[in-house]
Amino acid sequence: MSISNPTPREREAQADNRLAEMILFIAQKCNGDPKFGATKLNKILFFADFFSFVKRGKPIVGCDFMRLGKGPAPRHMKPVRDSLVSAGRAVVQERQLVSGHTQHKVLALKEPDLSEFSGEDINFMLEIICALKPFSAEEVSELSHSHPAWEIAEDKESIPLEAAFIMSMDHEESDIATALGLHKKLKHA
Repeated sequence: MSISNPTPREREAQADNRLAEMILFIAQKCNGDPKFGATKLNKILFFADFFSFVKRGKPIVGCDFMRLGKGPAPRHMKPVRDSLVSAGRAVVQERQLVSGHTQHKVLALKEPDLSEFSGEDINFMLEIICALKPFSAEEVSELSHSHPAWEIAEDKESIPLEAAFIMSMDHEESDIATALGLHKKLKHA
């Protein structure tokens, strides 16, 4: 019996399933955080996947991130979040902030299925949640904007996971090209 690699569509579906469960997990852990909303959720996911990739050689969720005005976000965040709401597993609470912005806070109604995640995945995610807890959405957004992975992408363009290895934009263009080349090779493997 031969074991085949999953197709790109299968990998995307797996990443979407992992994203859904991690959204619920993060929402549970951040339930008491008044600074937690959609922007902070996106940044927790971004930093967890990118730092996990650097430190452990693999992301936690493995979803595609894109560059948005407020920083990186999972490309399928809205449809995955909406499917959680439709399935009765989560709700999105809207709250007007003093700043005039509207906070969109995901509240988990059901337990996440963490069977696809290792204990190391969960602990790493908890470290990122704790590290970002003191920050507001605006602050964590600014933090993500300073990461070269966000800086090398254009608006709504995918941010290659391999760009996590570029620690500052002071690197040579050849370093950036190498990271992007690695991304293309791995994507088509």
